[in-house]
Order: sequence, then structure tokens, then C-alpha cells
Amino acid sequence: MRRTERIRRAGPAAGRPTKCWTAGVRRPRGRGAGMDICDLGCGDGSYGRSLLDQGCHSYRGVDASERMVEAARSALQGTQAQVTRERIEELTLADESFDLVLSRMTFHWIEELAPVFAQVFRALRPQGRLVFSVEHPVLTCCDAAREEGQGRSSWVVDDYFVPGPRVSHWFGVRVRKYHRSIEQYFQLLRNQGFEVEDLREATPSAEQITGGCRVAAAPARAGDALAGGTQGVAGESAADLARKA
Repeated sequence: MRRTERIRRAGPAAGRPTKCWTAGVRRPRGRGAGMDICDLGCGDGSYGRSLLDQGCHSYRGVDASERMVEAARSALQGTQAQVTRERIEELTLADESFDLVLSRMTFHWIEELAPVFAQVFRALRPQGRLVFSVEHPVLTCCDAAREEGQGRSSWVVDDYFVPGPRVSHWFGVRVRKYHRSIEQYFQLLRNQGFEVEDLREATPSAEQITGGCRVAAAPARAGDALAGGTQGVAGESAADLARKA
């Protein structure tokens, strides 16, 4: 399932400019045209190619994986895109340098999100947006229902309100993710000046429900978040698109 939220940066009463945050996952429909965009956890660069095709002004992709950076550079060859290998936690972005910051299925791998959100907040221009998706907290809280090599046949929700590291099986490898409840994501964002305006959680389709719980997430595409749309895919939660007034 995918979560959609919208948040706005604290307004003039707080003595700060305003920014919003929204979630969803679709391919861009011209909404990125003319924007300077940063993609945190850019993967193979498919978002970048899509956004550049839609006329974004500039694209910067960041990923910690050497293999993903190589794939992104190959996919974006011949464009003006910039792709760098860096850890998001160690990344420095210039103030008010982007109109849009994207991140798909990356933030639940990061232990300390507050500094990352603070960095993104500063990097967004007025009317700028943050769009990110994370694995749904119902899934990250507990891995007890997962069957090795078979996915899940049910969902066990345990220690939901206890944030912190979780060891999980991912593509046959034991990995560490960082669980946060929906409320905890909200608080992290609001503590950096964002104001939550809306929250929507999409549900799996009827076909996915009747077909059982072993549902693979469909590949997300950059602009769906820009369009504010949500497509119910079990296991994925999308956070909104951020706008700075």
C-alpha cells in the first residue's frame, strides 16, 4: 500500500517562508518542465530520463551504490544530467538551489532523517517541493510474517510505535532498515518546518487482494508524485510533494 501526505512549511507566523510536501508515484506529465531537480537515491536514472524528457531544466542524481551510479550515467548519457556517488546523510546541497527534490524508497534505509529533511528544506526554493516514498510502516515494523523466498502470506504488526533498526530479508540478503510510524514521519517533517496538510493511503487493487498478499511493487515513475496520484501497490508508502510558498 502507498501512503500519500501533503505538508507545508511553517508560514509567516513562524517567521519562515512556506514549503509543502506531497506524495504519489507517477510518470511526469509536464509538471517538471523548467525545474531544477535533485533525486536522492536515483537508482538507474529512470526518473531522470523521464523528467528530462518532460523538459526539466536540470537534473542531479545521487546514489550510494557504484553500480546504480554507473547505470544512471549510462541511461542519462548525452544529457546535461549530473549523477554523483554520495551517501545522502553526508550530502551537502546549496540553499534554495532546487525546485523539486525526489526520493523513492530510500529514507527507510537512513538512521537519522532529521538532518536530511533539514538539508532538503534549506535546498528548496520558494514553491519548491519534496516528493518521497518509503516502505509502509506496517511492513517495516516487523518481519515475522515473511517466508524466506516466498514473500508474505500475512502481515504481523508488532512494535509499531517503537522506532529504530529492523533486520529484514531483502532479495535473499539480511539487511537493516529503520522503522518509523506514520506519526513519527510527520513529527520529523514538522520539526524541520513542514506543516502537514493531508494524508491519504491507497489500498491494493481488487486483483491484488484476490490474488493473495504476495504482491510485488510495480516500478514507480517520477512524475506520478508530481501529479499527486497514488496507485495502490502493497508494500509501498509514498510521501507527498513539497511546495515552498
